[in-house]
Amino acid sequence: MFRKISFVVVMLSCIQFGDFANAQSSQFMRGDHNQDRAVNIGDAVGILGFLFSSGASPICEDASDINDDGSINIGDAVSLLGFLFSGGVAPAEPFLTWEADPTSDALGCKTVSTIGGDITADIVLTNDTTWLLQPTFIKDGVTMTIQAGTTIVGDNATQGFLAVERGGVLNAIGTENAPIVFTSGSDRGTRSAGDWGGIIVIGNGANNIPGGTSLVEGLQNTTYGSANPVADENSGTMSYVRCEFGGTEISPNNEINSITLASCGSGTNYDHVMCKSNLDDGFEWFGGGANLEFGICYGVDDDDFDGSFGWNGNVQNIVGIKNNFVDGANDRGFEFDGSELNFTDTPFTNATINNFTVIGEDTQGAQGADAGAVIRRGCQGTWTNGIVEGWADAGWDIDDAATTTNGVVTCDGITFANNNEDFETGDDESEASGYAYTTGELLQTTFTNNQFAGATSVLLSLDPSSDDFCRPDLSVVSGGINGTAYRGGVDPNAGSANWLRSMWVSWDDN
Repeated sequence: MFRKISFVVVMLSCIQFGDFANAQSSQFMRGDHNQDRAVNIGDAVGILGFLFSSGASPICEDASDINDDGSINIGDAVSLLGFLFSGGVAPAEPFLTWEADPTSDALGCKTVSTIGGDITADIVLTNDTTWLLQPTFIKDGVTMTIQAGTTIVGDNATQGFLAVERGGVLNAIGTENAPIVFTSGSDRGTRSAGDWGGIIVIGNGANNIPGGTSLVEGLQNTTYGSANPVADENSGTMSYVRCEFGGTEISPNNEINSITLASCGSGTNYDHVMCKSNLDDGFEWFGGGANLEFGICYGVDDDDFDGSFGWNGNVQNIVGIKNNFVDGANDRGFEFDGSELNFTDTPFTNATINNFTVIGEDTQGAQGADAGAVIRRGCQGTWTNGIVEGWADAGWDIDDAATTTNGVVTCDGITFANNNEDFETGDDESEASGYAYTTGELLQTTFTNNQFAGATSVLLSLDPSSDDFCRPDLSVVSGGINGTAYRGGVDPNAGSANWLRSMWVSWDDN
C-alpha cells in the first residue's frame, strides 16, 4: 500500500506547469486542489478547509472536483483520502497530465493575464486570474486594488516588478485564509531568490536628503520624496501578503528589495506581511513614516529590516530568521542608518521597534549570519522587548560618534542569547572616523533591563512545523517592559495560536 501511494505522489510531483504565459483556463491536474503540482494530503486538507472553515477558494475548481460530479463537496475530500490511504479509486481523468476537461460542467480554472508597463487608470487584480507580472508602474493618481486570494507571478524573463510611483496607491488586502501572494514564475522545487524583482512603493514623505528627493534604489529615472513633503501621506495598505523569491539583480550589485517603502508617509500601514527568500533586503524604508505590524523575514540574503534617511515609522511584532543564508558576511537583522551622506542630517532616522525576534542561526541552530543589529551614521531609535539570538559576529553593534552624541538610541528589555559576542566594540568604519567605545560605555549610555543568556538558546523551537516555533522559553526569558507582557515577536503563551503558524505564512524553501 505505502509503495503504491509513494509511487503515485512521486509521479504527480514530477508533473510541472512551467509556462504561465501560455496557460489556458481549461488546464489542470485533477486532485491538485492547492496547485502545488502534487496530489497529497494537503489537497484533502485544503478542500475540507474551503468547505468548512473559510479556507482559500481553489485556484482551479475542476482540479478540486475529485469525483468529477460537477461540484465541490465532502464527497471530493472523502474520495481523495480514500485514494491516498485505503486503495480507493484514483481521481477522475484527466489525472497524470494537464489537458482539457472532458466533462462539460460549470466549474473552471483561473485564467492567466499579463500585466506590465504604465498603469494610468485605476485597476483591480481579481482572484479569478493568475497575474503574470512584468515591469509595472502605477502612475500618480492611480490606485491598484488586489483582491484577497490573488496570486501574482513575477515574470522571470522580463525581471518583473511592481513600482508604485509618487501619488499612486497600492491596496493589497488579503485574509488569513486567502492571502495575496507575489511569487516566482519558476516551477515549484526550482524557485530561488532573485527569480523576479519585488514591490517598490514610492511616496512624497519627509527624508533627510538635501533637497528632499533622490532616485529610487533599483530603478532608473524614478524619484522618491519631495521638497514639500506630505508627512501623513497614504500610499496604500498591505495586509496578509507574502512576497517571495524576489530580488533580481537589474545591474551589478543593484538588486531589488522584497518590499521597498521610499518616503511613504505615516498613513501607509502594513500588517501581516512576509518577505521570504529575497536576494537583497526584506523590508527597507528610505525616509517617511510608514508602519509595519506582524512582519516576517525568512531566508533573506541581506538585511531583514533596513531603515535610513530619516525614517520615523513604528514597528510592532516582527520576526527575522536568517535560515539558508548565502554568505553571512553582511546578513543582518537590523541595519539602520541616519544618513549615508552626512551623519548629522535631519530629520534623524528615529523609528520605534517593539516586540521583535531576530535570529541569525538556521533551523538546526548553526550560526552563520553577521549581526543582529547594526545602528550607525547618526541614527536614533528605540528598540524594546526583543530577542537577539544566534549571530556569528555580534548581537548588537552601534557605530559612529554621531550616533551616540545624538543621544536618542534606546535598547531596553532585550534578551541576548547564543551570539558569538553580544556587542561589537568598534569596527573599521568607527575606528576610521576616530571613534572607539567600550562595552561598558555602550551599556551605560544606551542599554537597560537587558538579559544575557550566554550560549543558551532562549527559544523553545526553531522548527516551523512546531507550535513552539520562535516562542521564548519563560524559564529563561523574563517578561516585557513598558506594559508589554513578553519579549520577542511571538507570545510565549500563544500555543497553537502562534501567529507564525497561520495559514497565510509559508516556510517552503522553494
